Amino acid sequence: MTTPFSPVRPSAGLLATAAVWTWLDATPAGHIGFFLIAHPPARRAGEDPDGICASMCGLADALGLALPTEVLPDVGPRLLLGPTASVLLELDDCPFQMHAPVGATWARFVADGGPVVILTGLDPLTPCAPRPVVESYIATGLLTSRLFLGKTCIASGRPR
Repeated sequence: MTTPFSPVRPSAGLLATAAVWTWLDATPAGHIGFFLIAHPPARRAGEDPDGICASMCGLADALGLALPTEVLPDVGPRLLLGPTASVLLELDDCPFQMHAPVGATWARFVADGGPVVILTGLDPLTPCAPRPVVESYIATGLLTSRLFLGKTCIASGRPR
């Protein structure tokens, strides 16, 4: 991973405040689930964009993600589905895991073994951003290499 930021292990606070968007899309390779993680704009004293970016780089690193200029890595099975429409995302070398609500259709797709692309952005994105804003965020992130990606799927068993 080559970025202007040295990765910093993601904190519990970052994982709790990060926003998640999930959706399914038809692609030439078939249906794929998407799991976008972005952080909200800085809003607390002591939060600064460079520090948040370093933490988001750490999150990308803990997931084994790569920049869009690199080959899309298979980061292994990292998703554990909860009893309701929720998912636990397993991170490497981090004492915390990420928990997020997901839609029932997305959860069924993943439960049936459907592939998922994880995207982690370095730029802020308002948690309730509408689809056109999210699509623009992804397009800009891909063009500017401020988005990390990797392919995953459902994990069996308990968290690592």
